[in-house]
Amino acid sequence: MVDYSIQNKKAWEYNAYEFWVKQSGTPVDRAKKDLENPIGMLKRYSDYFDTYNGIKVANICGSCGKKAVPLAILGAEVTVFDISEDNRKYALEVATAAKVNLNFEVCDILEIDKEKYGNYFDVVFMEGGVLHYFHEIDEFMCIMYSLLKNNGKMICSDFHPFSKISIFYILNNRLWVIFQRKSLKGKWHMPGFLKKIFASKCLSAVTESIQLVRLLILS
Repeated sequence: MVDYSIQNKKAWEYNAYEFWVKQSGTPVDRAKKDLENPIGMLKRYSDYFDTYNGIKVANICGSCGKKAVPLAILGAEVTVFDISEDNRKYALEVATAAKVNLNFEVCDILEIDKEKYGNYFDVVFMEGGVLHYFHEIDEFMCIMYSLLKNNGKMICSDFHPFSKISIFYILNNRLWVIFQRKSLKGKWHMPGFLKKIFASKCLSAVTESIQLVRLLILS
């Protein structure tokens, strides 16, 4: 497991189960909501599934199963890949309460067992902020491709959490960044050049480095 994956695992196993109970309710309560309206729980992503019954879905960084369980209720065979044991615990308890089967693999996404899951899935599905966890997008996408059957498809809707604390616009061919300090709570991990910007007294900064744009992957 690469260093940044170890850091991600540590973060996502810090009181994650308690967080989901607080945010989404007990597993039993969450299961009731999923059962009442599984299509509604999938939200806009339901538009991208041609069918549900019997398809094999890989839910990448599937977290607490908030999309995996509704998919399973609708008849899909879902495997969640996620780095957190706490997420697994909550997701499987929701699945049990909903009386559906859910496979949950706790692993580094970059180390998915390709002998077991290569060319296995009809759909690779991810949403809600995934790509920023991976430093090498080419490597990540090669793994996603390897999981798909011939004529399979990937559904990816993404954003970068950085977009929640900043406003970006381009003026005079320069990228302007306005930081919303009131949105910053707790400890943040960020690249060195961003630390320098945050350390300044200015609420705005200018950069000519187009690399910063790569931080923005908006849905």
